[in-house]
Amino acid sequence: MAPDRSRKLGRKSVLEKRVVELIRTNDIVLLSALQAELAVHGVEAVVLDTHTSIMEGSLGVLPRRLMVVDTDAFLARRIVAAFQEDHA
Repeated sequence: MAPDRSRKLGRKSVLEKRVVELIRTNDIVLLSALQAELAVHGVEAVVLDTHTSIMEGSLGVLPRRLMVVDTDAFLARRIVAAFQEDHA
């Protein structure tokens, strides 16, 4: 949802709330898959450090972080654990 529309509806975006880290990885495919899986279950997630990771080149030194709103953290951790178990 666009930031201006969510404010009109009285909602805050994920970046305007307190967020917690779910996972830190260099695997962009895993991050994308987890973000999609969380969305299926109604959990909004955001990937941080994308631009920092790009700036350092292809060395893979700086991992990206998948973040969720702290109130969704318990559910999100269960979804991530189930996803990783199913795709191990």
